[in-house]
Amino acid sequence: MAEQADPEYKAVTLVGDIAQKLHNGQTIDIQSCFPNRKIPFIQLTDNLRQLESPVLALFSHIFRNYFQTEKIELSSQLLSSIQSIKNLVSPEIYHCKTQKELDLKIIELVVSSRERQTLAIILPSNEFAKKLHERVKTRLDEDFIDHRFSEKNVDLSKRFIKHFMSILNAKGLEFDTVILPYLEGYDLKNKSDINKLYVGITRAKKRLIILRTKENELFSNVLSNFEFELNRIK
Repeated sequence: MAEQADPEYKAVTLVGDIAQKLHNGQTIDIQSCFPNRKIPFIQLTDNLRQLESPVLALFSHIFRNYFQTEKIELSSQLLSSIQSIKNLVSPEIYHCKTQKELDLKIIELVVSSRERQTLAIILPSNEFAKKLHERVKTRLDEDFIDHRFSEKNVDLSKRFIKHFMSILNAKGLEFDTVILPYLEGYDLKNKSDINKLYVGITRAKKRLIILRTKENELFSNVLSNFEFELNRIK
């Protein structure tokens, strides 16, 4: 692309989030694409999708920083938003002791969700999503909830359906409420799984709910850092 660009400039602008790479299990090395040339980087600090719910944006920021070596500073816009909003919405974390308890919690959350808000239950893989949907669909039918297992592309014309989907199928989408079950389904020592969970976290615009059946030390460290930073800012 650089070689095909206007000879006067030989300029290419790449825009993206390297923490959202999900395929091949490899990291992105942009510099290797431009040998013998110094590449300038402009770091965008905020998740614009979540700025209306700035505490969610802060959580995404803390999660990403914890697993990256480079410290990304909080923007003044994000800081002022957190300080000016009275009713701050933090991520909701639930510990479910059994699979049955987790299923019942998901049913409760879906049934009690606002009718005209988009909602997705996003899981580590299609296999996880399909099995969970199979277990809860009868109860959701009884409560007249419009739901489906979205194996491939999501039909955005039917955006108020409650979607059960994988991280891969959720990439590029956004929902008012995101439920992330099976935290233990992500190996947070693995770069690819870290990116997957980061993608799931950043799909939420207004409400983020994380469910786990096991404790995870690395994720607990992220929560501690988040709570410390939030209290410091407030």
